[in-house]
Amino acid sequence: MQTNYYTLWTLLNDPEIERIQVPIIQRDYAQGRSDEKATSIRGRLLDALYTALEKQRPLTLDFVYGEMLEKTRLFVPLDGQQRMTTLFLLHWYLALVDNRLPEAKLALGKFTYETRSSSRAFCENLVGTTLDNWQSYPKLSAALRDTTWFQPAWERDPTVAAMLTMLDALAVRFGNVQGWFERLLDASNPLIGFYFLDMPKVGLTDDLYLKMNARGKPLTDFENWKAEFDLLLQQKGWPELQTEFGQKMDSSWTDLFWRHRREGAAVVDDVFEQYLHFLTRMLAYRSGESSRELTAGRLSFEWFRRVYAERSTVEFLFRTLDFLASVQASNDGGITGLLARLLTKQSDNELVRLFGESQTDIFSQCLQESNPARLLQEQVLLFGMLTYGATVASENCSEADIRNVLRVLRNLLERVRQQQDTQIGSNLRVDDLPAFAAACAVLATADAGNSPKVYERLAADVALPGLRRGVEHERNKAQLLTERPELMQTVHGLENRGVFRGDIHNLSPMENADQLPVFGRAVQEIWSGEIEQNVIIRAWLTLGDFSVSQGRWTGSGEKYFFGNKANWYTVLAFDLGNGQESLLPTFLLAYADATGDTSHAKLNQLISDWLSNNQNFNDWQYYFIKYPEMTENSQGYFAWNSDFSLRLLHRTSLRAKHINPYVLTVVRRGNITSALAPTHQQWINDNERSPLWLHNIPGVSNDSWDAALYSEDKGWRFTLPANHFLPAEIEYEFDLQPDSDGRRWLLPTTEHDRIERVESFVAALQAQGVEYQEPELIGNED
Repeated sequence: MQTNYYTLWTLLNDPEIERIQVPIIQRDYAQGRSDEKATSIRGRLLDALYTALEKQRPLTLDFVYGEMLEKTRLFVPLDGQQRMTTLFLLHWYLALVDNRLPEAKLALGKFTYETRSSSRAFCENLVGTTLDNWQSYPKLSAALRDTTWFQPAWERDPTVAAMLTMLDALAVRFGNVQGWFERLLDASNPLIGFYFLDMPKVGLTDDLYLKMNARGKPLTDFENWKAEFDLLLQQKGWPELQTEFGQKMDSSWTDLFWRHRREGAAVVDDVFEQYLHFLTRMLAYRSGESSRELTAGRLSFEWFRRVYAERSTVEFLFRTLDFLASVQASNDGGITGLLARLLTKQSDNELVRLFGESQTDIFSQCLQESNPARLLQEQVLLFGMLTYGATVASENCSEADIRNVLRVLRNLLERVRQQQDTQIGSNLRVDDLPAFAAACAVLATADAGNSPKVYERLAADVALPGLRRGVEHERNKAQLLTERPELMQTVHGLENRGVFRGDIHNLSPMENADQLPVFGRAVQEIWSGEIEQNVIIRAWLTLGDFSVSQGRWTGSGEKYFFGNKANWYTVLAFDLGNGQESLLPTFLLAYADATGDTSHAKLNQLISDWLSNNQNFNDWQYYFIKYPEMTENSQGYFAWNSDFSLRLLHRTSLRAKHINPYVLTVVRRGNITSALAPTHQQWINDNERSPLWLHNIPGVSNDSWDAALYSEDKGWRFTLPANHFLPAEIEYEFDLQPDSDGRRWLLPTTEHDRIERVESFVAALQAQGVEYQEPELIGNED
């Protein structure tokens, strides 16, 4: 007897076996424990046993490892005693229900425990009892405890206590079914069995047993999962998949996770489990599941039953593991090496650039992250790569095709975004995963093992249900690249720029196909990180107002963003409208046509050319373009109440510091610094006005905050403290006459703009001072 298939009944009736004896080194019977894990395992096992007997569909309980001692005719199970004990109790219970305990006594009496005398005595008395009127008791265990042979001290034996729990569970699950004991005995149709491996006869030693069973340590979660999944495959009637599962779980599939195990771990169980939960979750999403249970760190085994109810999903799981195992076994750096050839964190014309916190080794990232509600982009990208690997024949695998799959997925993922003030960030949610998992199936699944051509599929108008933003743009771009493949490197390079993050719709690539190489060079030069933000803003404004509206603010105006050194993405990838769509291509073409040896020189040429033809001193664009101080070293973010009383925001709210940019320009130019309040005092908070505060004006105390010039649409409104007056010469020189409300206005002239005028005026004011007139005293009449 080496490796043969047995039922417990045929083993008990084997003439070569006198007794089945669980050895003393074995742990206590665990399947009857009352803890949560044992209760769950027990429930699933009894369901499987019940289904096998009810439907008379064979169930195999894997291997039992042991040794047949021929001299003593003892059968000693070394691994599998838990299952054998459960089968022993099942036989006893079904014999009890059918009133066949007397005839079963001889065979069942051959099963015994060597672990404790109490366990052995309980088994001996159990098979010898008749147990009349047991159904009148609330529980089967209560009837057993009420027998004359039961010793109360036995309840301190964990094995006896667990057997009583299992017998109660059998009574609940099987009830009073009749005739099922005979089904267990039918040798012509063995319903519940196992393979017995006689270890000495096949050259195995106790070391193997010790390695498997760790001298009585409970099975790990992963070991339980493997046993349950193996059982699932058998119940489904897929023996070839069950055989493949058994062979690869402890060989090639385990080996692939070795390099990715957690630091200090001696086994791969944790990361292997993490992978299985991740893939099963994504397959559930792919099928349209959206249950919140999927966001739990660990899935119940019921999810595995549900997801792998179809043979195709089991095969998909196996093929992903085969793909990863083949990659890991390669000499090109394994999985990490493959991902390094697919993904990058830098600008590149070939690899797929990842933005934000994503790392190129998305495989390790996903294996180490226990919260499935995080790393959503990485999960989608990894699932896309695995879908490709699982469905493409190994000889057809193409890293270029994988990159294109990942690139399209990256672009679509980046388009799931939301804007908050000047920042555009990801708005990807768990609720989006079903649509993206389905998109992976569409874009990365090969037909008949052929390598999928993602651009051809998109161009063919393949449906991507559930995805909205960016799909039509990706489809148009795919059509362009299938017709003009020579543009692929240029397009990929543009998509990888941090100012686009995969979204180049503002370049209108279909309409500007011939200009894309020009755009690529221009974008690389302008947004290299070496050009000051004010130079880019000013040069771009020469082609039109490209600013992005950020909505209304509490001061009844709107906020506008022009871009800054840290964030051009919001401007270049924004969904523009109102005739702004052509401004970016127009700007890039103008830059390409400009003269100059450097990028800086070309941009300044655009500025100088514009200024030579535009001298409208009442146009805000003139000031933004002429004066770099308006936009340099700032957020580039403005609260726009009107063209000349706007505010440059230090952050995103008026509660933070802000300043009128015309005031800031005068301050930064430094031509009249000695006549101005310190720079930090020029910035204000909340809804206060933002004037140009004057200090060191002869005749005015520096403690007074009434000497100021306010930038407004009409011009600079000038204020002085009460009873202070301008010298007549200044009034005349600057034509500073009061209006009907008694306010004085400093206006631009045809020769001098607002900045030049206010600098000249303040310089004259400081040179000549102001006059103070004592208030006229009115006396009382006698």
